[in-house]
Amino acid sequence: SIPGVSKSAGDSMVAMVSDGGSDRAEDEVHIAPTFLSGKRGAIAWWTSGENSKATINVDRAEKPESVVDWHERVKSNPRPDAKTFDLAKVDDLEATRRLPSTPSLRLVGDKKTPARIHDLTAYSRGLLTNTAAGGWRRDLSLFSERFGSLPSRNLPLYTPVPGEEQTYSKAPTSGNAPNPVIYPWATYRNGASGSAWMQVPPICSWTALVDYMTQYQKVNSSNASRTSMPTFIDGVGGSRFNFQDQVRRFPQIARIHWIYSLCSSRSSSPPSSAKPYRAGLMITPVVTLWNPHNVELRFNNVQLRIQQTTPLAFRFKVGGKLLQDSTLSEITRGGTGYHRFVINIGSDTLRPGETRIYGLNDPSPKTDSNAGDIRLTPGYRPNGGFMFFGINKGSDVYAAAGDSFSVDRVTYDGLTQEGGRDGVWKSGIGIIFDMIADGSSSSHRMVYNVQELGGDAVANALYPPLTASSLPSTTVGEVEGLRNRPFASAVFAYRMASPMSRDLVRHKHLFTKGMLQANPLCYYTEIGFGDDNDAITSMAGTGVYHPVNAPYDFAFQDVLGGWNDNLSIPEFEQSTKRSYIVSGMSSGDGLTRCVMAELPTRPLQSLPELQHFDARNNNPIPPFQFNLIGNGSANPIFAPDQVSVPTSFNDGMCNDDTYILNHLLFDDWFVSSIAPEIRDFRNAGGAKRSINKVYEDHLEFVEPLANRCYIPSAAAAMVDGRRDVPKAVGKALSVSKDSATKKFSFETIASKLEVEGMFNVNSVSVDAWKALLRQGRGMQVPYLGSSGRTESSGSSGFPFPRTTIAGDLGTDSGSAESSSTFPHAAEFAGYRVLTDEQIDALAEGIVSEIRRRGPFLSLSEFMNRQLNRGDKSLAIASAVQAALDALAEKGASPLNPFHVLQENSVHITSPPPGTTADYKFPEAALGWSAFGVPGWVRQADVLRPIAPVLSARDDTFTIRAYGDARDRSDSKKIIARAWCEVVVKRSADYVDPSDPCEIAPHSDEMKSDVNRHHGRRFDIVSFRWLHRDEI
Repeated sequence: SIPGVSKSAGDSMVAMVSDGGSDRAEDEVHIAPTFLSGKRGAIAWWTSGENSKATINVDRAEKPESVVDWHERVKSNPRPDAKTFDLAKVDDLEATRRLPSTPSLRLVGDKKTPARIHDLTAYSRGLLTNTAAGGWRRDLSLFSERFGSLPSRNLPLYTPVPGEEQTYSKAPTSGNAPNPVIYPWATYRNGASGSAWMQVPPICSWTALVDYMTQYQKVNSSNASRTSMPTFIDGVGGSRFNFQDQVRRFPQIARIHWIYSLCSSRSSSPPSSAKPYRAGLMITPVVTLWNPHNVELRFNNVQLRIQQTTPLAFRFKVGGKLLQDSTLSEITRGGTGYHRFVINIGSDTLRPGETRIYGLNDPSPKTDSNAGDIRLTPGYRPNGGFMFFGINKGSDVYAAAGDSFSVDRVTYDGLTQEGGRDGVWKSGIGIIFDMIADGSSSSHRMVYNVQELGGDAVANALYPPLTASSLPSTTVGEVEGLRNRPFASAVFAYRMASPMSRDLVRHKHLFTKGMLQANPLCYYTEIGFGDDNDAITSMAGTGVYHPVNAPYDFAFQDVLGGWNDNLSIPEFEQSTKRSYIVSGMSSGDGLTRCVMAELPTRPLQSLPELQHFDARNNNPIPPFQFNLIGNGSANPIFAPDQVSVPTSFNDGMCNDDTYILNHLLFDDWFVSSIAPEIRDFRNAGGAKRSINKVYEDHLEFVEPLANRCYIPSAAAAMVDGRRDVPKAVGKALSVSKDSATKKFSFETIASKLEVEGMFNVNSVSVDAWKALLRQGRGMQVPYLGSSGRTESSGSSGFPFPRTTIAGDLGTDSGSAESSSTFPHAAEFAGYRVLTDEQIDALAEGIVSEIRRRGPFLSLSEFMNRQLNRGDKSLAIASAVQAALDALAEKGASPLNPFHVLQENSVHITSPPPGTTADYKFPEAALGWSAFGVPGWVRQADVLRPIAPVLSARDDTFTIRAYGDARDRSDSKKIIARAWCEVVVKRSADYVDPSDPCEIAPHSDEMKSDVNRHHGRRFDIVSFRWLHRDEI
């Protein structure tokens, strides 16, 4: 409690908020007055931050009429829902009218309208200032749109402390430059020399971020029926600039599926005295490619060069004789060749989110093939494959047709020649393969030896062997040629694309907490003992020796029904040749398409849209998490109070990138949406309005910015003391430093904007949060149909799409767009629709977390978890994410929006087996395997539409003052009293106008001591006298 302030009236208290300002007694404010000299009178005052309340009717735009209009609304829509306060009719009034109208006058005398002085305001303006370090936020829109013409070096992109700026360089196409990457302490490795993979930094460059921001310029479709971009990929041995500093656009390997079958072949010329049949192992490869992006991609060729199919050793039994354990290298007689299997897939086109399965088109088994040129085509036919006969340590085994033939055991084992560098074969579990795409190579090195995994017990728990009890027995003659019999299948797969096993007793460790531990855009990994300590760019570091930290893993299981076993043998949709991913690998539980990563098809409008920017890009060691920017979940690799882990080699590679990127971006930057206006989602016709025209129309109040909450400040169009729009546009879009302020326009454009409806994240008004979270009422979310066409959905509930153009209809739609045979497909692939009750619970949870953690002194503090080893509940998630996580813990309650997802995914209740040194915060990994799929709402999804108006302080205040005159002989007797109210707002201008408003308050450029002490001025917005009934 605050001394002299009470919620209830007393004999000596003065009402500042009473029943005229709120209809809830607990909201009343009564102040102990301050007596004047001689007690001949008393005064009192009370200040209320208007930015901590919901602002009604702040949107000047009409209701969207097209899918493009709705797309803009999904990207940023910080308009609180008036219906929360029973004021739905207000939304039908014109926000720009200043003269009274019949509808507005009706509201004046409406006694049914509840009074909410602490929750609701009619005026809330704010400034885009950096609440962490002072000065203005920088504009990513202008920065990215004008990036090509900005200087190559000395770009001021971060303010670490008040008055100081960190400068950066653009990423050069070759060589090095000072501070090119986003983290100010990091740079390219090995002095930016050597092959591209030898230069990989821990995080992307600012150049890569700009390339992502402007991806909409790469759209190459010529009609509105689809949105496509050309593929782009460069290899580990190519140009560092193309490999590291440009955004990759290419399908991903969802999984490589190997089917192992008992087979035999009658020999035309067996050795003398030998029996006529050779017993063998047939291997059938099946590959699933997946386009996780929101745009159509066409590729020319994909080649997979695989050293071994899987790290397996087989022990066969023929004619009652137990053979020796034999690795696949021995069985296939691969020798020391680096690439044993080479798989080729021809050109194809994948629509947004689409999958395609590729297999052998010829069902006839191939004999004595070296598998050096395997051609796969869409779909596959059973019974085909490659037969190998070295099943006894590389030697042939001859048998009669009636001789028994079985598998005694299959174990994870084998020898791997890491990288082909030193020619040394090492025993271990893993895979090494390269993907050659359009002539460029990406690499995956995932190899663990038993000691690194934690010993035999851990290895056997992670990768349990198959034994004779679950494996078939037949005769040699019964599996000749086309009659081969599958007995096991192995899946090497991207975790989020492939729930890899039906056997949760044996393989529950394969499931991780969704997107927190799997990146769908991962193209380069160096994990396990593949990181030789003597390698010049060894990536050995914390996290690399626990398989659960890898984006890919293995599952190995028996085949129970031969080629008809649809749980172990790959299934696909016959008409489209689409495979099944994410929720399952069969028609009854899998998706045929799922959009998880968004490439901007129109200019960005909100910082959390950057959650789809793969900022880690080619960092080959964990954590391999996705949706970094704007989210707030802890990763199990880091202790509760850690944001990085030092490594013995190449220190600085292992970081909590979500925490650090939020810290670097959310106070220093904003997205103005000052960018060209694009006609639709194709390249035909170019821009509807140029960037110059967009800003000019904004200044002239002809057309608001796409971020409609940003309005011109009073001085935005003023140049040299007079209004001059053309010159103001020229200054704003200049790529040269201003002669007066010595700053670039992207540093100062925020001073020319005001935020209509700014909202302070420290607000503890549950109703204000409810109204803001309901911003999506009536939203018609654009979505991608299975054909790839962008369409508008119907409106229902409160939508929170992961991508600004959703990959499917809402989770409550029952859509079959992502699978015609899985009834819950939209729960995974669609956008989450919350109910009124769920919004209420979420708002209450957010306010509860704010009271526990606040007040937040900066936006990044609000966005991030707390670094707290003592209270792990504060360290495991940020405020909004913690509130969402609390909903997920409500079981079958209607308040849990994720209940159906949870019923169709795996509950992770304990850490998987492995080294504890690589799992420092195991509680952070507990949860559900569906966490982070498009239908599982995360913090960035909630904050994206409202982020443009968020701040960590108030700039608009209501000040109420009271004064009275009292009897000279009796100070308790009041002769006269009066209340007044003034609304003030902080302006961009300083108190002393000798300093320009663009300079930072603690910088060397500031000359006035008055401004150093008092900062920016406040302007009076309104003044009125109050009647006692209005208090």
